[in-house]
Amino acid sequence: MRLPAFDYLAPGSLKDALEVLAEHGSAAVVQAGGTDLVPRLRQRLVRPDLVVSLKNLNELRGIAREGLTLRIGAMTTLKEVMDHDEVQGQFPGLVEAMASVGSPHIQHRTGAIGGNLLLGTRCLQYNQSEWWRSGREHCHKDGGQVCHVLPDSKECSASCQSDGAVMLVALGAQVVLRNVSGERVIKIPELFSGLGDAPFSLTPDELLTEIRLFLPPPGTGMSYRKLRWRSSIDFPLVSAGTMVTLSNGKFDRVRLALGAVGPAPLLVNEADKALRGRAPDSEAIEEATAQAGKKAEGSIVENTVAPAEYRRKMVAVLARRALSAAIERAR
Repeated sequence: MRLPAFDYLAPGSLKDALEVLAEHGSAAVVQAGGTDLVPRLRQRLVRPDLVVSLKNLNELRGIAREGLTLRIGAMTTLKEVMDHDEVQGQFPGLVEAMASVGSPHIQHRTGAIGGNLLLGTRCLQYNQSEWWRSGREHCHKDGGQVCHVLPDSKECSASCQSDGAVMLVALGAQVVLRNVSGERVIKIPELFSGLGDAPFSLTPDELLTEIRLFLPPPGTGMSYRKLRWRSSIDFPLVSAGTMVTLSNGKFDRVRLALGAVGPAPLLVNEADKALRGRAPDSEAIEEATAQAGKKAEGSIVENTVAPAEYRRKMVAVLARRALSAAIERAR
C-alpha cells in the first residue's frame, strides 16, 4: 500500500519543531521512528497534511543521571535503553519491556522509547486496510458512531498495547511535555485520557520530550511479563509490569500495572492494599493476582486475535509471574 500525499518537515532543533506544531496543530502528526505511524499512514488510519519528523533532534536522545532521577530522551532507541548500565542495574523490568518490543531491527534502528509510550490504541476491527474497512460502517475510532466489538457501546473499545507504557506506569515514571509556551511534567497515568479513540492528553502543539525515572530504594525488585503468540514482533494479548519493595521481609510497596486490557495501562491499586505489610508468600500473591483479574475482567473485549475469555483467565497468570519474579529480585 502506498503512502498518502502529505507535506514533510524534519526540523533541526526542538525550538523549530515546537514552532511547526504550534502553527499546524492537529493537521500535523509527529514521527519518531515511524514503527507505528507508517503502517497507519499506509492503511489510511491517519490522513495528516503534514508529517513532522524528529530524526534530527539529537537533543531528545540520551540518558543522564541527575541526583536520584534518571532522565531518558524521548528519541532514545529501545536498544540504547536496554544497553545502558544504569538502566540494567536499577530498572531490569524496563529492560525486559523494551526487549519485548518488535524485533531486534526495530529495537536498534527505528523504535524510540517515546514513540512506544505513545503507541496508538489498537483494535482488530480498526487496524486494517482502508479497503477492508470500506465494507462496513465506520467505527468510533474511524470517525463513525458505532463499535463493532460492542455494538451497544457509545465509546471506542480499542486497547493500549504498549509494552513501555505498562512498565513505566509500574515504575511511577513521569514525562515532560513541551510546547512554545513552556513545559509541564506529569505522571504517566495522566498522559492517558482513558478514551480508545483519543487515548492521550497531549494538546496538538505539545511534544513528549523526556521520561523521568526515580531510582528505587533498596529491597526493590521489578519485572515485566507479556503474553503473545510469537516470541517477537507481536503486540501483547495481555501484559503485566510490577515493582515491589520489601522491608523487614514484608511488602512495603507494590505497583502492578496491566496492559492490553483497556484504552490505558491499568494500575491495580488493590494489589498494593492487599499486600502491604504482609509476607511475600503464595497466599498473598494469589490474593493480589485475583484482584488484578477481577479489576481487568470488565474491560477485556474481543478486540485482538485471541478470545477475550482466554485473555481474562491469563491476566492473573501474567500478574503472578511478574510479581513472583519481582519478589525474587527484591530479595
